[in-house]
Amino acid sequence: MGGYQLTAIIEQERNLFVARCVELDIASQGDSADAALSNLKAAVSMFLQNSQDAEILERLARRVEVTLFEVERR
Repeated sequence: MGGYQLTAIIEQERNLFVARCVELDIASQGDSADAALSNLKAAVSMFLQNSQDAEILERLARRVEVTLFEVERR
């Protein structure tokens, strides 16, 4: 299998940053957004190296949408 273009969502939670790979449902953390993303890349790489193609494809086949929405505050 070749490479993948994946989506990362990075959020600050108190003193740490948490990075999540939306498509593969993998998360990591770091002291900065860059560190969290770097750690996420390492975690995803490890997952891809140690998983069977079927498991990778099963996760990638899930329908995932990232969208914005509005709600009113009363």
